[in-house]
Amino acid sequence: FSVLEKEKTLKVVQSSLETLSQQINSTQSLFDQGLAKETDVLALHVQWKEKKRILIQVSNELERQKLVLGQLIGLPIHTRCLQDVM
Repeated sequence: FSVLEKEKTLKVVQSSLETLSQQINSTQSLFDQGLAKETDVLALHVQWKEKKRILIQVSNELERQKLVLGQLIGLPIHTRCLQDVM
């Protein structure tokens, strides 16, 4: 159950990163035209970096949970993740 939940969370965070990237590009364009503040662009970059940190954290947790699940169902320890055997 946790693996499925983490996979969904990972997809949500990835989507959020894509949206933030689009917002950064739009805001940067507005800034270049003098229609937005530099602080707006910088704030979006900070949000993007925080989401990226969360993405790495969730990805690591997902990988760990896959390893634990693999051990529980008796997969060899050297099996990196469930996709390796499916």
